[in-house]
Amino acid sequence: MRALAEVLPDFAQLGRRNRRLASLEQAMEGAANYGIWREAAMSYDKEAGLEEWKFTDASPFYDFKLIQRRLAQILGAREGGYLRRLMFILQEGLHGNLGNISNPMLYRFTRFGTKRLIEHYLDEVCESLDWLCDEDSDEFTLAEKIEFFEATSQTFGQSSLMLSGGAALGIYHMGVVKSLWENGLLPHVISGSSAGSIVAAMLGTHSDEELREVMAHRESLVGLIKWNSPPRTHLFDVEHFNAKLRERIGEMSFQEAFRRSGRAINITVSAYDPLDEGRLLNYRTSPNVVINSAVRASCAAPFLLPPVELLGKTINGEIIPYLKNRKFLDGSIGDDLPIRRLTRLYGVNHSIVSLVNPLVLPFASRSAHQGNDVSSMTRQYATRLFKETTNFSMQLVQKGIPFDNVNFAIDKLRSVLIQDYRGDITLVPPRSPAHVFKLFSDQSHAEETEFVAIGARITWPYLEMIKNTTAVSRTFRACLDRLHARAQNAPRARGRK
Repeated sequence: MRALAEVLPDFAQLGRRNRRLASLEQAMEGAANYGIWREAAMSYDKEAGLEEWKFTDASPFYDFKLIQRRLAQILGAREGGYLRRLMFILQEGLHGNLGNISNPMLYRFTRFGTKRLIEHYLDEVCESLDWLCDEDSDEFTLAEKIEFFEATSQTFGQSSLMLSGGAALGIYHMGVVKSLWENGLLPHVISGSSAGSIVAAMLGTHSDEELREVMAHRESLVGLIKWNSPPRTHLFDVEHFNAKLRERIGEMSFQEAFRRSGRAINITVSAYDPLDEGRLLNYRTSPNVVINSAVRASCAAPFLLPPVELLGKTINGEIIPYLKNRKFLDGSIGDDLPIRRLTRLYGVNHSIVSLVNPLVLPFASRSAHQGNDVSSMTRQYATRLFKETTNFSMQLVQKGIPFDNVNFAIDKLRSVLIQDYRGDITLVPPRSPAHVFKLFSDQSHAEETEFVAIGARITWPYLEMIKNTTAVSRTFRACLDRLHARAQNAPRARGRK
């Protein structure tokens, strides 16, 4: 009896703890904004005893000894005031995933944050970069500083945000983008296909000040991704949609948009001619293409909207056909998430994917720290098997069908199904059969608000991970902005800062 009396209080304490954890779970699920969610997540970690894990450096998921050594080297150089030594340390050993610190499994065990060693290391790297950027010294010139930051940032790489196609489900993208924007985590490089191209265009054609207004108003945020009553020949009111595009994003070229916003937006389009190739349109590959024509092409779903001829802008501002007699359609068909091309163009080595494509949502996997290991592995295996079987079966079917239109449709569907839809961080909305019925219909105001809220909510658990994995590249960009501003304002005769 005495033993039972000693055990009962422990059971009671455990019950109270479990109730507190359940209450914090509910607080996270019902949080109205990220601040509330963040507080609940941090409280959950403390209540669950997970802080000890954060303060323990060791883990099999990253090389903690390497990070300890690197941190000590950087700290020693900065605190000793050794600029040249610090430059050498950073230039030789600064890599995007040094010691595997970006491993999603390092965010699996807690609701908020990761190992304190990783956070301390990233903070110190960013502080050291800021110090090198802003410190007045005769050791190296402003030109040398710029050269160092440009070379090292290019080697380090940067993150991108890729917005998939998904018709009216693209409203989820708005919640994702809003959450990233409000927390200062919106990447500089953004790609969009189909519905995602509309959101990318909005981000690329508005300055930061203008974007604040857009983010603050629901109608501005979701107004473009609204489908209309069908006309006689196509499912959508094409002219109304085109008019809305011109109204919301104007007739800017990619080059003009980049100068306005500083964001490198990329829009994928697929070739209508099977012998032609799709394109990734942006300020580097196609600076004079008019963005609204790229969006119209990227949204031109086969059999629903007609293929589109791209438009270009001359040096005099005249709008003319960009590639005569060549038409393009839905960008998600050929390359919904163009990570390889973004890597070549911008040195992208980390991707955040907002995935709403209804054809692949049933097979989509969230990032590792947000799912069960067994179920995630099972889904990945099933997805790979499905892709291989589908690809083989469709090729067999095509060989036996003599009709070009049918073969065209099968070829485009096969292209969609066999693509890779994974990013380093993949944001996926809740799966629902109702999505099928929402694809090509307008939502009510309440539904639009809910879609945006869900898009934001699925982003919150990843924000700390995104903040950490993009911290150094964001610091590089901020430092280069300051250095270029100084170079522009400094008298040419003075070579030093």
